[in-house]
Amino acid sequence: MNSTENRSHQPKGGMCTNCAKWREDCSGLPFETMPVIVEAPSGVKIVRCTEHVRSNAALTGATPNGGASLRTTG
Repeated sequence: MNSTENRSHQPKGGMCTNCAKWREDCSGLPFETMPVIVEAPSGVKIVRCTEHVRSNAALTGATPNGGASLRTTG
């Protein structure tokens, strides 16, 4: 997700930083249908993104965007 929005479900940020699709706008993905990893104290459910594609940078230990997660909620 490239924009900050209020959502009930969001992808695990570490997956986003290591995804080959990290520059894409994933805000339209159906996060509500993805497997829940944990529920945050705020009530937001952190999910495993089923569209995640491991990047080559993740395989070498580097992160394509310097480790900053683009997929956050407010």
